[in-house]
Amino acid sequence: MSMHTPEDTVEPSRQSDDGGESDRVSEAELAVLRAENDRLREQFQQAKRTTYRRTAIAFVGIGLVSFGGALLLPNVQTVLAAFGATGIFAAVLTRFITPETFHAASVTERIFDATAENGASIVTELGLQETRLYVPLGERDTRLYVPAHRHYTIPDGQALRSVFVVTGDERERGVSLHPTGGPLYEEFETIAAETADLEQFTTQLGDAVVEQFGLARRVEATIRPAENEARFEIAGSTCGHVGAFDQPVVSLLATGLTRHLEEPVRIEFPDAADGIVRCVWGDRSDRPDAVD
Repeated sequence: MSMHTPEDTVEPSRQSDDGGESDRVSEAELAVLRAENDRLREQFQQAKRTTYRRTAIAFVGIGLVSFGGALLLPNVQTVLAAFGATGIFAAVLTRFITPETFHAASVTERIFDATAENGASIVTELGLQETRLYVPLGERDTRLYVPAHRHYTIPDGQALRSVFVVTGDERERGVSLHPTGGPLYEEFETIAAETADLEQFTTQLGDAVVEQFGLARRVEATIRPAENEARFEIAGSTCGHVGAFDQPVVSLLATGLTRHLEEPVRIEFPDAADGIVRCVWGDRSDRPDAVD
């Protein structure tokens, strides 16, 4: 026969009260943390907006001082007037390009992670090759083509317009996707200076990755025209590992080369851990056994 003391009878109720109290404390702590996160996020955005405003004010100050100097110093009036106009223009430009919303690099990386994981899953489940080819399609479009056959043949433009490429030639079968770098390259074209020189073009492209899009801290390009190769060293990527499926920085670089050269470009990763990416084209990009 079991015996129960009065203390035993009260204990379950006490435990239940303690559990409910603990839940209420946790919810309160969670609400405080959420409020603090919102406050910090708003504070961060406000700090960014303040920085832009201060920059604009500084430009206005430079412009006004330059205009004032132009009135007082006739000998250098033209130069100072030019400085003044530049300062006012820079202030207006800074004011209107100030973004309303700022996203942390970790947010960008996490958003891209899902896309990269989906792409890698498609490759694995369909048994596709590790080869990644960026192929020009028409005058203004590009596709990321992932072949199913090791000794692949790049299909024609009509076939590449379908996501799943299935033709009568088994070597042409694979997957054709819109690259993440496509829309970014369209934005790049709006500010890029036209040039036929490949080295100048890749320098502009690398600068755009850093300055225009903020997708990396540094991009250095080494061009070897005789070998149909461009090597990029990417540091401080904000979109995760450069070896990920259709990684935005790599995708933009490869898409840009594809559009500039007007021929397919294959990407390779001789040292992805150190952010090294190699783009090859011409006869090399069409031979899967040409990888060093």
